Amino acid sequence: AAGTIQLTTNPIDINNNFTNSAGTFTTNNLNMTVGKDWNNDPAATFTAGTSTVTFDGANQSILGSTTFYNFSKITTSADNLYFSANNTDLQLVTHSFTMQGAAGNILTIEKTGPNAQANIRLQAGGAQLFTYLDVYNSNASGGNLLIGRTGSTNGGNNTNWVFGNTTITWDGSDDTD
Repeated sequence: AAGTIQLTTNPIDINNNFTNSAGTFTTNNLNMTVGKDWNNDPAATFTAGTSTVTFDGANQSILGSTTFYNFSKITTSADNLYFSANNTDLQLVTHSFTMQGAAGNILTIEKTGPNAQANIRLQAGGAQLFTYLDVYNSNASGGNLLIGRTGSTNGGNNTNWVFGNTTITWDGSDDTD
């Protein structure tokens, strides 16, 4: 039978792959840093609490389905971040979603897998900061509109994304989207 792994005292810095293949991994609100790929198998549960998961490696992939509280990928070198596009895989961020490249060093966001788009979503009310990105094949439907700001471009086949200097008006009548 699968068990539970919990962070209890300190944040964790994983310089290799994070693979949760069965059971439950609980952060207990402690932050995680991952240096290579992330794989949360459908048979497993990741419990984020109020933690931040930071991706600090190069050419990383986010596989399986995961609900993150805070998600962060910031690079000063040209890099790629791949999101799973298998079956119903979904990466959901509930609080703060940050992906940033740098001037002259774009972070390319792309899908990996057979589906036409990767499903990534920022829950209503969540904060976002997306700069110096080139985004391809991403479906953000069902959550906040994602806004690629300074230095960001639409590589194509994106849903629920806008790019560049965008004005969004909220009339206060429905929700916080």
